[in-house]
Amino acid sequence: ECCNKSLTYKDLDKRSNQVANWIIDRHIQKETFIGILIGDRIEFIVTVIGVLKARCVFIPLDTTLPGERLEIMIDSTDTRLVIGDTVNLSRLISNEEIKETESKITYIAIDDCYPDDNSSPLDNLDCQYNPEDKIYVYFTSGTTGEPRSFVGKNKSLQHFIDWEIDTLDINGYLRVSQLINP
Repeated sequence: ECCNKSLTYKDLDKRSNQVANWIIDRHIQKETFIGILIGDRIEFIVTVIGVLKARCVFIPLDTTLPGERLEIMIDSTDTRLVIGDTVNLSRLISNEEIKETESKITYIAIDDCYPDDNSSPLDNLDCQYNPEDKIYVYFTSGTTGEPRSFVGKNKSLQHFIDWEIDTLDINGYLRVSQLINP
């Protein structure tokens, strides 16, 4: 639940599958860097999970940053696709449609990832994950100049979650948020 909106796990699974299938249907390769520029936290989480289900690498882009800084972050990585909400995408591009720039980055509004006719498969995807798979890119604050990026892998996230479960004595009844502002 966030901002008086909620989503069931079933709906989260369905919508993230739609995002993943949109990516897969466009033959976007495993470990492609995909920026996520979405202000709505629920939609952001749906998109992160969809990107991971497609075995791509998500780059959380902070919607509070100026457009110039976002462009530096996008350009400094090998980002091929940015999925965003129309408000935030309009800060980077001149229209709200899919746009391919000279740098070969495609911008897509998240609403375009959801089929109107429910033709997209909604079942869980059969993904085979590897501990060495790249799964996210985060940036330093850039206080000493331009922000620097670092890539996280499945095994590092699993190590963190194992530490968290052990250190915080997390059990099946406790809920812990794993997402913070990028």
